[in-house]
Amino acid sequence: MQLARDGQREAFHALVRRHQDRAVAFSTRYLGQPALGREVAQEAFVELYLTVSRYEQRGRFSSFWHQILLNQCRMAVRARRTVSTTMAMLATQPPPTSPQRADDALIAHQDQREVDRAMTTLSEKLREVIALRFAGGLSLQEVADTLELPVGTVKSRLFSGLGALRTLLKETMHDP
Repeated sequence: MQLARDGQREAFHALVRRHQDRAVAFSTRYLGQPALGREVAQEAFVELYLTVSRYEQRGRFSSFWHQILLNQCRMAVRARRTVSTTMAMLATQPPPTSPQRADDALIAHQDQREVDRAMTTLSEKLREVIALRFAGGLSLQEVADTLELPVGTVKSRLFSGLGALRTLLKETMHDP
């Protein structure tokens, strides 16, 4: 990013190539829609390009990049809510469920669409932590840095979010 700031165009292209697949995976997981995920990832790269001249290295680039990507996802969710509210006047989400202990392999073996659908029912706070950790591939510390939260809070949200996902996915498996 510093090379791009110093005017080396190829440096920015290298950043895009390096982070593109993970950005699309993160956005898709966060938003639950592959086409929207690709669009939001592209918008995040545009935003990154617009910040090149103002970039100052403070901490890890991955935290800086994921903040931009996360903000683009948040804006897409807000835009989707606005459209849904206007179209349907009442967008209902299922009530939050209490986390239950279950085999972690349950999530890994679910159809990806079911996981993505279940992710959209989680609160924004839980969805962010799970998407950054698993789709973004960030460590707990990197998630904490990105969201500007203590690591303990990240762990708590991760535990709650995974518990809610397990419950939602178990219910999906038992529905006829």
